[in-house]
Amino acid sequence: MLYGTPVSLIPFRFTPLPFTMVDRRELITLCRQIGAMMEVGVDFLRITRALRDQTDNPRLLELYDQLDHELKMGKSLGDAISTAPDVFSPFAVSLVRQGEARGDIEGAWHRLADFLKQEAQEDKDLGVESPAIGTGYIPTGGLPSNGLSVVAPRAPVTVGMFSDLIDRLQSAALRGLTWISAFLFTLAIVWWSVELGFIQSRWMVGIQLCVASVFLAGAGSWLRRSRESDRKRQPVCSFCGKTENDGATLQRSPRLAGAAICAECATTIAKANENSEAEAAQEAQQQQAIAELAAQIEPKDGRRSFPEGFTPSPSHEVTEDENEEVRFTI
Repeated sequence: MLYGTPVSLIPFRFTPLPFTMVDRRELITLCRQIGAMMEVGVDFLRITRALRDQTDNPRLLELYDQLDHELKMGKSLGDAISTAPDVFSPFAVSLVRQGEARGDIEGAWHRLADFLKQEAQEDKDLGVESPAIGTGYIPTGGLPSNGLSVVAPRAPVTVGMFSDLIDRLQSAALRGLTWISAFLFTLAIVWWSVELGFIQSRWMVGIQLCVASVFLAGAGSWLRRSRESDRKRQPVCSFCGKTENDGATLQRSPRLAGAAICAECATTIAKANENSEAEAAQEAQQQQAIAELAAQIEPKDGRRSFPEGFTPSPSHEVTEDENEEVRFTI
């Protein structure tokens, strides 16, 4: 029995540490700001300098420093953001790289923001809490703790994913049972051969070791081939999570391993881009019509005459600048 100062049997205490996350709404705003500033010709290093003054998030500050370093090392913007997989998904990296190849990098950031916003709206409609993306720390009491990457992206789950997992488990179990049965059957043959006098008992241990070596070599070869087939398996669509087992036609990314997009999602994105281009063309036609309408206004008796069928209202204003050019403002 011990007397005096009591001794604690647990020499550490539970000390939770706060997580450092990047909220999805914050990421959407970030993509919007990058796209807007790149549209006016601001280079990315100045963009990160401006964004650094607008946030107190340690993960974002670390991200800006990381991107600056990668860009100064001569990497492209797509390769630079690929070094932060906890913030930018493979689809985001692929989208930025496509924007770089097409010369529409600012549009790629806007499309990425639109996709994230649409994804957040779908989660909201389904009652799913919007996930946060970033890094954090696991509480480990009084022991030294290291920062562990914690990624909580949206994980689409489809029937094909479960069926593929079940098929793989069934195949592995069948092959394992086959190898075990063959091994036990071989040992039984060796034992009966010794009992019947076909093999001397002194050779029994050596034969058993040889049989075990052959089966271990076969099992190792099978595991190696299984891993190679896992690396070569077809990827999942970065949008909807479908695989070829679901009947989807996937197109792999030529640069990013494991990234792919199905034909249905590609058609949806193409239609969205066509709608955006149609709206831009319609807006350009409206501006051209207004310019033609203003060009038809000519001075007459010191007053401005309007085209036939056009009635000016107080909301319309016609002015003349110093170069005698007519301006028509609505």
